[in-house]
Amino acid sequence: MSGIHSNEVGRVVGEPTTTIAPFLSKIPPRTGEYVILRYDGIEVLGMVEYVVRGNAALTGEIYDVDVIDKIRVLDRGRNEYVRGVIKILGDAKNFRIPRIPPPPGTKIYKADNTLLEKIFGKKGSRCIKIGRLLSHEDVPVYLDANMMVTRHLAILAITGAGKSNTVAVLSRELSKIGATLVIFDMHADYVRSDFDKLNSFEPRINPYYMSLGELGHLLRLDSRAHKQERIFRLAYKVAKEAVEGNRTSIAPARFVDVIKYVVYRVATGEPPSDMPDLEEVEDLEIYKKVTDTLKGFKNSAYNLLSRIEDFEERLKGIIDSQSPDALMLLRRGYINVVDLSRFDEEDADVIVSHYLRRILYERKRARLNEQVVESMATPVFLILEEAHILAPKDRSTLSKHWIGRIAREGRKFGVGLCLVSQRPKGLDPDALSQVNNMIILKLVEPSDQRHVQQASEQLSEDLLQQLPSLNVGEAIIIGPMTPLPVMVKIDKFEGRLGGSDINVVDEWSRGHMEEEGSLDDLVG
Repeated sequence: MSGIHSNEVGRVVGEPTTTIAPFLSKIPPRTGEYVILRYDGIEVLGMVEYVVRGNAALTGEIYDVDVIDKIRVLDRGRNEYVRGVIKILGDAKNFRIPRIPPPPGTKIYKADNTLLEKIFGKKGSRCIKIGRLLSHEDVPVYLDANMMVTRHLAILAITGAGKSNTVAVLSRELSKIGATLVIFDMHADYVRSDFDKLNSFEPRINPYYMSLGELGHLLRLDSRAHKQERIFRLAYKVAKEAVEGNRTSIAPARFVDVIKYVVYRVATGEPPSDMPDLEEVEDLEIYKKVTDTLKGFKNSAYNLLSRIEDFEERLKGIIDSQSPDALMLLRRGYINVVDLSRFDEEDADVIVSHYLRRILYERKRARLNEQVVESMATPVFLILEEAHILAPKDRSTLSKHWIGRIAREGRKFGVGLCLVSQRPKGLDPDALSQVNNMIILKLVEPSDQRHVQQASEQLSEDLLQQLPSLNVGEAIIIGPMTPLPVMVKIDKFEGRLGGSDINVVDEWSRGHMEEEGSLDDLVG
C-alpha cells in the first residue's frame, strides 16, 4: 500500500457486491466522500458510508497503558489501517448499478470536483442551491425544485440541529424562482424573517367559510355529546340555508348568529329578544322542521349555547365575521407565513386543516381552468412546522386527513407538501411514507431513526448510523430531488430568523441590572 497515489483512497477487499464494496486504506477518507472505482473498462461512482481506524499491533487484548505507549513508539504507524464500506451508486455516466461487482484489489480514487459539479450542480432554472458537499466543500449542491414539490419533502431533526435555517434557505431559494409558499408557523419563527418577499399575518376566522367539522372542533364539542352534535349539525344547515338561499336577506356575516338563534329557540322555546333582525329565519321551511325535530333537546341546547359563548370569548380578536375567504390573505409569488403562535394545538389544527382543504379545492379548480382565487393560480408549496402535532401517528386530527389527501393527490394539482418535525417517531407513518424526499439533520434517538428508515428505502443502515454524529447544519439528503444520496452542509440563512434558543443567562442578568437600577433610583 506504500505506492498509493495522491488521489488514491485504497483497495477493495473481502467479498464486494454490486451494491457495497469493503475497502482497506492507509489514508482515512471522510464519511460521505465520493470515490471512483475503475474496473472492467468502466468507472463506478461510490460514496464512503462507514469508516473505522485500527492498528494491528494494538488489539483490544492489551490492558496496560504503558505497553501501548511502548508499542506506539516502536510501531511508528506501520501497522495502522483504515477499513470501511463504500456504497456503489452506479457508473459515473448514468448511475446505473453495474451487474458485476468490483474484484478485490480494485483501486479506489477520490472523485474529482469537476465530476461532482456535473452531478450536483445547477441544471437549468428548476434547480435551487441548498448548500455544499460535506466532504468536498468546493462543490455546491443544487436540488430539483420540481421534484421537491411534486414528490413532497420532510425535514427531520432534533431541536437545535438547524431545521429553521433549512426551511429559511429553501424558502429564500424557492422564492427566487417565483414560488408561492405557505409556512404554517407554530412559534412565530418566520413572522419577521428577512425574506425579500414576505407576507406574514395572523389568520382571522370567518365561521361562514368553515366546514361543519372545522367549526365543531373550534366549539370543542365532545364526541360523546351526541345530542349537542345533532343540534349543532341541524342549526348549521339552517344557517347555510339562511345566508346562501334566496328567501332571506341575512348576510354571511350573521352566520354564527343564525346558529345561536336556532339553538336558543331549541333551549327556551322562544326566539332570542336581542336578535329581532333575524326573525325572517322562522319563515324558512328547514327552520320549522329543525326546531320541531329538536323539541326534546332543551338541556343539551343550553349546554351548546355555553360552548358557543366560550368559543367567542376564547377566540375574541381572532374571529372576524367580516373577514374574506382565508385564501384572499395569501399572495402569489410570496413567502406567506401564517402566524399560529397565539393558538393552542387544537385551534391551530382546525385553521391548518381549513387552509389545506381550501388550497387543494382551489388548485383542483385551477387545473380545470376555472376562475380561482388569485393566490392559487400557480402551484403552491406548503410547509408545516410541528408536523407531528398536526398529523400524529396515534390519534385523528382534521389536518391529518388533509395532509394525507395532499400527500396522495397534491402532485396532480400542483400542491407540494413539506413536513417539518423534531419528533419523527410521533409523525403519522402513512403521511411520512408518501414523502419521497428527505432532508435529515441530526437525529439521536434510535426510535426516531428507525421510524425514518422505515419510511425511506434510500436510507441505508450505514447512513443511518451517521445521523447522531452530524453537526448543526449538516444533513443527509435523499430522494428524487437529488441525483444521489448526499451529505451536505446547509447554507446559513443570512438575516433575522426566529427558532434559536433564548439566552437565559443574558436575560436574567439584564433583569437583575434593571432591578438594581430601580432600587438605586428609589434610594437616591
